[in-house]
Amino acid sequence: MKATHFILFAILASLINFTSYASPDENPGTTAQWTYMGKVRCVSSIRMDYNRKGVSEESTLAMLYSNFDGENMVYKLYVPSDGRAYSARRVGSGGEHVEYDRRGNYVVHVPRLSDMYTHCAGGYYFNPTDASK
Repeated sequence: MKATHFILFAILASLINFTSYASPDENPGTTAQWTYMGKVRCVSSIRMDYNRKGVSEESTLAMLYSNFDGENMVYKLYVPSDGRAYSARRVGSGGEHVEYDRRGNYVVHVPRLSDMYTHCAGGYYFNPTDASK
């Protein structure tokens, strides 16, 4: 009976602890109403493979929150692996992507992350439209 109570207590304690870390606000006293948009894959770096036939990305999953500040939609990104929330800023159009030469020469064009993604937060690049619940 006591083991069951301990397990139940441990589960509740971990849930309470998780929700306190999952808050998008860096300052808990703020009154902003953040809306959870979903999880989004965030890329921190992209580089050519050693044989120049492809690219590799360093990425992580994060939780995306949004808020309308009266004029613009603003975003915050909570990165569980960092245990931190970051304010996002717009960086590009998000229209660029990695291109491969179709003639078999394996020439790869890799644009900057700021051209491939629309927003950046704490060194992580992402597109808010990619968020999924």
